[in-house]
Amino acid sequence: MTPTATPTTTATSTPSGTADVGIGKAELVKESGSYTTDVGAQVDVENSGSARVGQIELSAKFYDDSDSLLENSSGFLPTLGAGQMWDAYVMYLGSNPENVASVEVDGQYAERVPDYNPDELPVSGVSTEKTDMEVMTTGSVKNDTGGSVSYLEAVAIYKKDENTVLNSGLDNVNDVPAGDNWKFETSAMPPKWRMEEYSGATVFVSMSNY
Repeated sequence: MTPTATPTTTATSTPSGTADVGIGKAELVKESGSYTTDVGAQVDVENSGSARVGQIELSAKFYDDSDSLLENSSGFLPTLGAGQMWDAYVMYLGSNPENVASVEVDGQYAERVPDYNPDELPVSGVSTEKTDMEVMTTGSVKNDTGGSVSYLEAVAIYKKDENTVLNSGLDNVNDVPAGDNWKFETSAMPPKWRMEEYSGATVFVSMSNY
């Protein structure tokens, strides 16, 4: 997979190590429901290096049986740790899902990683719950920077296990005064057939939106 800042390379070096992100072969998944058929691309994205990477963007191109392009859908993950794999699912959003016959997926990733979870932004009270429709994570971040923070974001990386992540959710806020607590709420809406795979979340907080 290609880093966005240097398209000709496949790995990036940082003071804390080297990131090496690769993408596997995409599989077309069709799951029939009571009213509709969920169609998407499932693909493994692995960071086999020794450093965390920033945002990963996937592009999934869906074709019919005559190789005509039906839809180009995107999937995103804000960050992926060293040694972790993203079991990605990019949903087909076009019409007539029964006509989808094949899919191709490629992607790119950002070299830059925000300064996640600094000491002056302590996180507390984090909990994750599941309903029939979504996975939701809530918690609180205290602004202990000594001044007002113009932008603050919380990212929940939803995981299958410690080494495999599935999806993400994001919440953000502007202008948090010194000493204030910000209560965040992130969510993801996976297909129902994947819901049981969601086992928890890891929260990353930063003052950067790239």
